[in-house]
Amino acid sequence: LGATAISATGAEINQLDAITRGSILYGNASGATARLAKGAAGTILTSDGTDISWSPVATPSGPIELISTTTISSSVATLAITSGFNFSTYYSYELRGSNFKIASGGAAFAQMQFRVSNNGGTSYETDTSYYGLEHANGSTGTAGSIVFPNATMDPGDDHLLNFNMTIIDPLDANTYTMGKLMTVSTATSISSHPKMGTNHWHTRETEATNAFQFTVNGGQTFTGGSIAMYGIKR
Repeated sequence: LGATAISATGAEINQLDAITRGSILYGNASGATARLAKGAAGTILTSDGTDISWSPVATPSGPIELISTTTISSSVATLAITSGFNFSTYYSYELRGSNFKIASGGAAFAQMQFRVSNNGGTSYETDTSYYGLEHANGSTGTAGSIVFPNATMDPGDDHLLNFNMTIIDPLDANTYTMGKLMTVSTATSISSHPKMGTNHWHTRETEATNAFQFTVNGGQTFTGGSIAMYGIKR
């Protein structure tokens, strides 16, 4: 090599011998030449500021995040959501209800109802003056709850209720909890369906809301349906 002296060790130079496909040479913690084997599929080369390594590609985190899914698997009178509330992470929540139905043989024209709790679901607010409601195409309904607008359910498997509800910053104890609700009621055997309804509601107390409850009037029970709860990040 002319006047250039070789200072590398034989072990370092031998890193080049039969090097495997995809491997790279790098300086290790001892300042010596070392070989890093190729990473697994879907990994990228990263640095911790000192050394390099292969790491999984991080899944991008969007502004909306699925928190939980609650599904009715048997006949129940109420459905509650009591977990997934995080004030520092989420500004508001979206609840998406799918294919709610009520038991056959029960009272017809039952209405789905919604209540909130400020004690994690130990009890739910039923006071007649607790909820305020602005509605269109629907009834203000039973006092002491938010009644789903224009969304009566008849017994039977063909009569289904779907909804989207956005609830704004419920964990802020210094503001009223507010929500927007849209419902769609469908039935294959009733020509006048689907029916749609919307409303805006709010609580009349400035306190944190940290649990939700769904029920149905007329002594009815839910026999199917599911709710996905999404968090909208701050």
